[in-house]
Amino acid sequence: MRKSIFSTLLVLIMLFCLAGGGYAATSKQTIFDVEYETSDSFIIHSTLTYPSEAKTVYPLVVMLHSLGYASSYWGTLASDFNKAGFATLEVDLKGHGKSATDTYFRRRSWIYFDDKDFQTFPQDVVGILKETLSQHKNISANYVSYVGADLGANVAIWAAQMNNPKPVCMVLISPYIYFKGLHTPIRLANAGKPAVMAIAAQKDYNSVKQVDELGKYAQGSYLKKIYPNGGTGMIMLKLNSGMSEDIVNWVVNEVNKK
Repeated sequence: MRKSIFSTLLVLIMLFCLAGGGYAATSKQTIFDVEYETSDSFIIHSTLTYPSEAKTVYPLVVMLHSLGYASSYWGTLASDFNKAGFATLEVDLKGHGKSATDTYFRRRSWIYFDDKDFQTFPQDVVGILKETLSQHKNISANYVSYVGADLGANVAIWAAQMNNPKPVCMVLISPYIYFKGLHTPIRLANAGKPAVMAIAAQKDYNSVKQVDELGKYAQGSYLKKIYPNGGTGMIMLKLNSGMSEDIVNWVVNEVNKK
């Protein structure tokens, strides 16, 4: 009896170890919390979600939300990527959502940040990505893509320039030339040659202009996509049917090219 109990415990321990050590996540272990402590004492929280389809290695989509929002506002986009076989890392940027508390348990909102604070966001993203890759060996560093909306789009461009390897592709929803201290043209020019899908709403004339201007600095392919409804950022996903599907299909196509 004692030998049987010991054998059962040994099997359970082995299964637990395999789940985080380079093997595909099982259907019962698909969601993980990943945390990262920043240099200015914030705890960045993110949610790593695996698709139900078992693989040895997964491509990853890093999702960076709009200013004033949180990763919970992405709607079905993360699950749509999961259904397509991608793991997703939904990051709550500093001062937003679950990342609005520092290591001293003080709440610190983005509302009180200045440009220098926002300029630390890309390094936070690089840090949380490295933390994810170190904890989950079945995530491929060579098949990382970014999806960002307004603030998140600018942060994605900066993070892409800072990080190696460079991302395969980036979806930039309402990107800005300059926003909250994050100037993007030179950063995009130095971010390698990722394919870029840049998105704006038709009636958001400023956003359309920004998308046109930013395209001059892209070193890889640059697809401008204009949707009829919505204003700025991730809220466009709720107002344009088919937009989520367009984004997923485009990313899948670009990753498959690699």
